[in-house]
Amino acid sequence: MLKLPFCVIGLWLMTTSLAHSAPAVGFQQTNLDKSGSRPLHVSIWYPTEQSTETEIVGENPAFYGVPVILDAAPSSYDLPLVVLSHGYGGSWRNLSWLAEELARHGYIVAAPDHPGTTTFDMDPVRAAMMWERPRDLSRVIDALERDSTLAGKVDRNRIAAIGHSLGGWTVAALAGARFDTKRFEADCKANTSPEHVISRTS
Repeated sequence: MLKLPFCVIGLWLMTTSLAHSAPAVGFQQTNLDKSGSRPLHVSIWYPTEQSTETEIVGENPAFYGVPVILDAAPSSYDLPLVVLSHGYGGSWRNLSWLAEELARHGYIVAAPDHPGTTTFDMDPVRAAMMWERPRDLSRVIDALERDSTLAGKVDRNRIAAIGHSLGGWTVAALAGARFDTKRFEADCKANTSPEHVISRTS
């Protein structure tokens, strides 16, 4: 589990120089707890000093792919880590553009595909287990801290999380936010259709 402070960060990541710049981005994928109850597929981008040929990853109908060096040797510096959490029905491909840019500016970036809510695994039972999503991010952080061969050495004092849509909730929960079940239930009963919500807010 996450034991160290982290930040929920936005635009300042792009404008503040906190890490060594790197001319190239390495990329690899790994699986955590493959035989366990919640296997986790993780994509990782990281700075590399290698200058070999790049390949495009993350291409899909909605997003352009990004150039990376597959399985490149990671940088030797201690680097800050950013974990990314995709939205409902998304995957690492949706956030590849952000991950590559951060890695090019000196960050290790890791994005798990949350079981039950990812593009290739839409399972209602696991999707309802919302509490597992923040734990997914914590597991990724622990794994990268333990194994520097994955993406390099993590600077434990500089760990951050960014989320999109449901991933935003995931990051907020990781930071300590708590879901109010009774309030959610009351809101669902009061607003039974999208048209009613629109009429109230317009």
